[in-house]
Amino acid sequence: MEQIIEAQLLKNKRPTLLTILCILTFIGNGWKIAKNIIDCIFTCTVIGIKNSKLLSQSVQTYAEALKEVAVTDTIAQSEVSPESFNAVVDVFSSYFIYPLAIPVSQNLFLIISIIGAILMFNLKRKGFYIYTVAQILYLVATLYFMGFSSWALFFISTEILIILLFLILFAVNLKYMRA
Repeated sequence: MEQIIEAQLLKNKRPTLLTILCILTFIGNGWKIAKNIIDCIFTCTVIGIKNSKLLSQSVQTYAEALKEVAVTDTIAQSEVSPESFNAVVDVFSSYFIYPLAIPVSQNLFLIISIIGAILMFNLKRKGFYIYTVAQILYLVATLYFMGFSSWALFFISTEILIILLFLILFAVNLKYMRA
């Protein structure tokens, strides 16, 4: 009888790795959410919501001018190809063309990820699936606004690796979670 009770207690006990992963998820996603909120506040106060369309048009014009320079001027004569230069310009200008869309969409998926982590912290398996979908959509949304290019992938490659690591480590702990 005592062995059955001990087996049930062990079955319902949260593994240390799962606890650490959930806490790191809360901290990391909370940090990203805070950063995105600060970015939104900065955009709304310094740039102004009314002027953000003007800013995005200015950035697009400036980006087009840079691309023309890349084709005709010094950049074309150096070791950097015009296509590569244009891709980098697109990635960096995306943060100014979509000053509110990027942080707002990222926060939406980060909040959903936190909900998934809370469910996993409570040993519910559906939390893993919610977390996984939210993290994939987070990456897709980020890439959508940055433009689906190899440079965009390069700039968020560290984030992709961290997300993959967390997904693998959470998947290892699926056996401890209930349906």
